[in-house]
Amino acid sequence: GIDHVATGHTLDDQAETLLLRLARGSGVDGLAGMESCTNGMPCWIRPLLGQRRRALRDWLSRQGIAWADDPGNEDPRFDRIRARQMQHLLSDLGLTVDRLATMADHMRNARTVLRADTRALADRIVVRDGGDLIIHRPGFDAAFPSLQNRLLSAAVMWISGARYRPRYDALIRFALAEVGTLGGVLKRGDDHQIRLTREHAAVKEQRAPTHALWDGRWHLAGPHDPALHIAALGGIGLRHCPGWRATVLPRDTLVASPAIWRDDTLIAAPLAGLANGWTANLSEHRDDFAEFLLSH
Repeated sequence: GIDHVATGHTLDDQAETLLLRLARGSGVDGLAGMESCTNGMPCWIRPLLGQRRRALRDWLSRQGIAWADDPGNEDPRFDRIRARQMQHLLSDLGLTVDRLATMADHMRNARTVLRADTRALADRIVVRDGGDLIIHRPGFDAAFPSLQNRLLSAAVMWISGARYRPRYDALIRFALAEVGTLGGVLKRGDDHQIRLTREHAAVKEQRAPTHALWDGRWHLAGPHDPALHIAALGGIGLRHCPGWRATVLPRDTLVASPAIWRDDTLIAAPLAGLANGWTANLSEHRDDFAEFLLSH
């Protein structure tokens, strides 16, 4: 139930983070460093991110406030500690804490531009179809690779609810495949479009009461009955939806869609043409993919 958590990360922690991410081959997003305030709940805030570690300790000493040092802060088995211990050598080369922090500022500015450009690309080539995203293939192929990757990884996050972007190598394999899965998202493509939908295998075990959010993004509304629950429609349920082809949604989309069940009996499948008084809508924070791009 906590909304906000404040941490004591300092400018020195930011510099160490950049060194570690450089070593791991991070791109613009990783080299933007830690955020002073994150999205989501809880919101992580770092009010001391602009202060040096030594300045913080000096201030605490003047106030007569004690602190505890984690013994792990001296353990060279950890990459972060080795980066910390090398900092004085790197400073001799000009890679000071302040210089690294400035680089993070530049990368955050570059990230802002990339997010805006990706948002503009999405406005031109992406259409939401229920819980799916359809990408205009010629427009996607004509975009810069960096924008393609950002658009595709954000789409995977939007559909799957993942908190972090897919790994780069896995994302590239996914982008090149005509049919593939990544992070619980199924991709099918042709020369005209790319359709991204929820993978049935990722949701087939999910159960939720009818008043709850299902798969992190679906609200279902209908007649109240505590004996009912939400689960994926699946192939068995789809066989009980004679009008599903009239929805024009692909079979892969429908089998992963939310349905209302009483034990093993299908009651309703709103997206598959079997409403029975029920509706299915995406939650507010998943309704607008273009807005999602700006914050992820």
